[in-house]
Amino acid sequence: MTTPSQANTQFVRKNLEFLGNVFLLTAACISILLSSSKISQQYSKILNIVLYSMSIKEWISEGLMTLFFLLVAMDLKKEIKIGLLSDRSQIFLPLFAAVGGMIVPAAVFLLVNVANIEHYKACAIPCATDIAFALTAFALIAQPYVSRSVKLFLMALAIFDDIGAILIIALFYNKNIILSPLLITLLGFGICVASNKYKTHNIVFYLIGCITMWIGLKNSGIHATMSGVLTGLLMPVNVIKKFTIPVQKIVDFMILPLFALAACTIDTRMVDFTTIFKPVSLGIFLGLVVGKQVGVMIFTWLAVKLKISSLPDKTSWMDFYVVALLSGIGFTMSLFIGELSFSDKETLNLVKTGLTLGSITTLVLGMIAVQVGKKLKISKNKYI
Repeated sequence: MTTPSQANTQFVRKNLEFLGNVFLLTAACISILLSSSKISQQYSKILNIVLYSMSIKEWISEGLMTLFFLLVAMDLKKEIKIGLLSDRSQIFLPLFAAVGGMIVPAAVFLLVNVANIEHYKACAIPCATDIAFALTAFALIAQPYVSRSVKLFLMALAIFDDIGAILIIALFYNKNIILSPLLITLLGFGICVASNKYKTHNIVFYLIGCITMWIGLKNSGIHATMSGVLTGLLMPVNVIKKFTIPVQKIVDFMILPLFALAACTIDTRMVDFTTIFKPVSLGIFLGLVVGKQVGVMIFTWLAVKLKISSLPDKTSWMDFYVVALLSGIGFTMSLFIGELSFSDKETLNLVKTGLTLGSITTLVLGMIAVQVGKKLKISKNKYI
């Protein structure tokens, strides 16, 4: 049973999430407008100003976004310990879904590009889900109509998805991984483990551990946002309860809008939608629109059919189909893999075309699926 205190916390968080989503979408629109205007070059130069060996864009996407991943991991940890994911078998559902959501899109891309061996290296582009934009889309179009457990499924899926994308980059794209800085990462990990073991209630110790891990991961060549995930999962629930709302305020009203300003630098004048049928664009588009939903749904069904996990109470397959569609919103990590795969501007524009059209299409399909799901529920209730 929900206590008045818990109900008040949930009310505050919902309002913060709504306002945060408005801020994020507004910032995304501003970024696209600036990137498509006469001052696009000046805007790009500002984002690429180097401060302490990293550009402003990198400080936002790899630095500040670590706090976003920390917040998501904190939510997951709380649900794993005392919430909807406390049944350990429920963890396997998003894990299976994430695996399917990476394997099938890559296979679709390879199938489309079977005659272009030089494009094979880009098969991981449609594998990544943009967790920030996917959660925002879910909050705006689906959250009022589905169980909270469905949102947790999307969060967990996206976390596993990002971990998979980081591992793919580390193993197949980054040839310059340095092992010695990982000792610093282990030190930061140890600080968080010790803080948890001795029931430290001060978040400062966990932030010190997080920053230490971040420094080690960054210097080793591995995407440093992973430090946020590790820290959040190592925090005790009492610390998470105390600091979730303060962290969420920073994330929703500062970090995510800055992320959108830095990430949505799409020059609409350079995106040629007539190139969608070229192998690179088409492979990414079909990977996101077809591969993601097919992979997520089939592997989720397998997890249930093999009795490894089960669908949460008060959910339906249509709810999970909405998540499968929204997992096809791939942008920042996908674009990062695209930049590692191709160096020429023409091919990178093909990547952006596929990502833009694919993400928009999955969003529209998700909106349609939500409306269909609502009608099905209404029809079902008539006959109960």
